[in-house]
Amino acid sequence: MIDPFAPTKPSATTCTPPIDLAAAPTLWAAPLAYEPGGLISLGFASAVPAYDAIKAGTAAAAVLPTASPALVLWAHAYGSRPGDALALTIDAPDGPWFAIDVVLDKAQAQYFRAAGRKSRAPLPPGTWRGTVILLRDGQEIDRRETQITVQ
Repeated sequence: MIDPFAPTKPSATTCTPPIDLAAAPTLWAAPLAYEPGGLISLGFASAVPAYDAIKAGTAAAAVLPTASPALVLWAHAYGSRPGDALALTIDAPDGPWFAIDVVLDKAQAQYFRAAGRKSRAPLPPGTWRGTVILLRDGQEIDRRETQITVQ
């Protein structure tokens, strides 16, 4: 038996005939890349969603009415470090509508941030787009986009 995570380490069960563990093929063709942090999911809602709903995958609205009281873009991410930043941008069907940069102050295994605007008038109908960019030391380490129909 060969442990796929330690192919060069002999196991209690030996193979007959003995094999050269250093020459044995590995489980993966290429090493898996390490991602030190990134975005898990994002979506739109009419208010800041509960973290439990985000983790369960039920927070994103599929469609919102033009009479929605607000439009909020949320992002669920992992591996934050102090000083990381999330850039959240919402574009209306006719152009930019909201943008904010949120600086993260502590390391967290998983976290979420949400931002948006209250609606004082009916939201314009059409396709709205949200972009979230995760920055570390000024460098983009992840980017995701989403969209929602307002009708």
